[in-house]
Amino acid sequence: MSPQKFAIIDIGSKTVRLSIYAGNGQMEEIRKDKVSLRLSEHIVNGSLSQTGLQRLIDVLKEFHQTIHSYEVETIECIATAAIRNANNQKEILTAVKEHTPFSIRLLSGKEEAQYGLLAITQSIPKSDGIAMDLGGGSTEITLFRNRQLVQTVSLPFGVVTLAKRFAGLSLSEATLHQLTHYVKKELTSLTWIKGCRLPLIGIGGSVRLIGKYSIAQKKLHRGLNGYSIANSEVQDIFEEMKSMTATELSMWAKDNADLALPALSVLSELMNWAESEEIICCTKGIKDGLIYGKHTS
Repeated sequence: MSPQKFAIIDIGSKTVRLSIYAGNGQMEEIRKDKVSLRLSEHIVNGSLSQTGLQRLIDVLKEFHQTIHSYEVETIECIATAAIRNANNQKEILTAVKEHTPFSIRLLSGKEEAQYGLLAITQSIPKSDGIAMDLGGGSTEITLFRNRQLVQTVSLPFGVVTLAKRFAGLSLSEATLHQLTHYVKKELTSLTWIKGCRLPLIGIGGSVRLIGKYSIAQKKLHRGLNGYSIANSEVQDIFEEMKSMTATELSMWAKDNADLALPALSVLSELMNWAESEEIICCTKGIKDGLIYGKHTS
C-alpha cells in the first residue's frame, strides 16, 4: 500500500510554513518549507495591505507547485492572528480562493491554543504547566493540568506587532520601559496563573531563538526540544541583549534581530508573573498539533 500524503500550510503572522507528511497511520514529515512574510508588518489601519496580500498569494502559488510535485492527496491551509484580526478578512479569504487552489481555514485563538497544547503534550513529558505560543501577531497562554486544558487566552500582541509598535531593533531605555510596562499590564488579567509556580513551555520561533542563543553561549551539543532555561538565565540574557548594538543583535539573530527584545520582555514578565522557575523549549507547533489530532483520535 502506497503511503498517504497530507500537506499543511500554516499562515502565521510572521512565517508561512509548508509541511508535507506521508505514512499509513503514523505520519512522517517528508518536506518542510518556510517563508518569513511578516504579514503583521503589512497591517495598515487594521487591514492587510495589497502588497502583503499579493506576497501571500505569490508564496501560496509557490507552495502549490511543491505540493503538486509530491502528488499530495489532502491539503489543509490554516491561518492565525494576522488574517483572523484583519478588518479586510473576507477580502483576503476571497482573493486567496480566487487566485490559488487553496481555501483558508481561520483558527480561533482557542483552537490555536488547543493545537499548540496538543503539540506540547505529545512531545514534552510534563503533566502540568503553562503552555505559551509566542507568535508574530498574538500570544496564546494556556494553563494545563494532567495534560488537559484548564484555561486559555489569546493576547492581542506578538513579537512582530510589538517590534512594529515599539521599533524593536536597538531599543532605547525609555522605549524598553514602555514595552515592558505594556506587556506587564496585559498580563495582569491572567489571575489564574499568577504565582502558580508551574513550568512555562514555549513554542514559536522566538522561543527557539532564545533557546538556541542559550545553547550556543554554553557551547552545548544537544537538541533544542525539551531544553530548559532557568528564570534567572532568561533575565540575564535579557540584560545582555539590552546592551547589544543593532549590529551585535543581527550577527546572531540575523533577520529576526528586531524580535529578540520583545520576545524576552514577554518571556521575562510572564515567568515573573507566574513565578515559573524555568521555560522549556518545544520545537513542535500548531501544525504538529493538528497532525496529532487527526491521526491519534
